[in-house]
Amino acid sequence: MSKMVQKFIYPAIIYPSNFLAMNKKLIIALVVIIAIIIIAGFHYQHEKKYRYYLQTPVAADDNNRVLVNIQEGMSAAKIAEELKSKDLLLSTWAFERYLRENKADTKLAAGRFILARNQTIPQIVKSLVEGKITEKVVTFTEGMTIRQMDNLLASEGLISTGEFTVCSRDCQFDFSFLADRPQATDLEGYLFPDTYFFDPAGTSGQEAIQRMLSAFDQKVNKDLGEAVKKSGHSLYEIIVMASMIEKEAQTEKDMKMVSDILWRRSDSGISLGVDATVRYALNKWKEPLTVADLDTESPYNTRKYRGLPPGPICNPGLAAIKAAISPEKNDYWYYLTATESGEMIYSKTNDEHNQNRVKYIR
Repeated sequence: MSKMVQKFIYPAIIYPSNFLAMNKKLIIALVVIIAIIIIAGFHYQHEKKYRYYLQTPVAADDNNRVLVNIQEGMSAAKIAEELKSKDLLLSTWAFERYLRENKADTKLAAGRFILARNQTIPQIVKSLVEGKITEKVVTFTEGMTIRQMDNLLASEGLISTGEFTVCSRDCQFDFSFLADRPQATDLEGYLFPDTYFFDPAGTSGQEAIQRMLSAFDQKVNKDLGEAVKKSGHSLYEIIVMASMIEKEAQTEKDMKMVSDILWRRSDSGISLGVDATVRYALNKWKEPLTVADLDTESPYNTRKYRGLPPGPICNPGLAAIKAAISPEKNDYWYYLTATESGEMIYSKTNDEHNQNRVKYIR
């Protein structure tokens, strides 16, 4: 019997080393693909964010102008920080990138510029490259009187002396909040102190007043109108009180404390004793008041006449107006403003107040 030689066919065997090598290549390929996708996605999002920052202003509905002062030698990064601090940029890096890509970083010059929060980055850059300021920038500080505002505008060469004062009494303005003020009075108290931009070639006292009343309408009448109604006082009474607070106190805390004291004194029929009202009557703001001054026969002399004075004694700022609306309740009836440290000294009784006068007033 012959022997039959049987041949066996063995299946191909994939050894572990081969399997790992194939999977390693596959894993690497997958990692590379995933990395490309991630990088591409990141780049897309980054570019999308950049385009958003370029096209989106900080506040599309805010066209109020902002003064920016670019100092000599400021870098693009420093300029970006300055714009950011003025709330004119959503992104400093987008601003700097736009400058580099458009080679505008070497075109920026030092100077004063007028910008707005409704401007996009390209518009801001264009203004910085082309738009040096030509308007007069006038800052009316809190507590200025109409006469002082008039003098400031005249000193800037924008109006003739007295034009602003006369117009504040004689010109007609269509604002509803003016209805509750006494007839035949000027606009003391309603001219909102702020920084304004005026065209040197065409500014009048009436135009300046119109813009200041518009600012008051927005920032006080509209924004604080409901709070005024809830206060129990008319807007005119609030402005009269705020004008005294502006002259008597410096910090917001003291303003609210003084507000409560003066309202309670007025409601109780006690004379307010606010020296600033006498200063207003005499237009004597810096020199010390004399005994004769304090005995001045004027309805603004709150040492002699009880209740609120007949009108505001200055144009108060927002902090003083808010303090008049929302006083901080306290137990004091008197206060001193003339201390070397500037600290307000409060007293509960007249005797205590007189002792503090001897102690603190030199």
